[in-house]
Amino acid sequence: MAKKNGILPLSTIEEHLYQRLPAEYRITTETVDCINDCVTEFLRVTTKEANRLAELGATREHFRVQESHLSTAANNLQLQALLTDVDLQKRANRHALTTKRKRDRAKMSGNEQLIAEQKKLFELASIKAKSEGWQ
Repeated sequence: MAKKNGILPLSTIEEHLYQRLPAEYRITTETVDCINDCVTEFLRVTTKEANRLAELGATREHFRVQESHLSTAANNLQLQALLTDVDLQKRANRHALTTKRKRDRAKMSGNEQLIAEQKKLFELASIKAKSEGWQ
């Protein structure tokens, strides 16, 4: 299925529904379209409020929406119940990232780590030699 005037591809919405509903449930195209419309409207309203808050607090013309703006926007829109789910997902994401970093560091130990350090030293020596006029 292709994307239809929404934020998420319809196939993504279908996939999430199939993962969460019992296998005997049938999902119609109208259901997927309705959920897509709801998600799109939810994100539009929430980001509009977050942008407004970010702009109010900005000291320059260019501003960046931060996590605090989204949390405040959710509170302003009386969507506090969603913040607990957001916080749980944020913790899960941080844990996954930390685990990945630890795994990557473990892979780099031993010979690979020594080779990486040696390459860094060669790069530093090359930069120093160039700055001193060596070629």
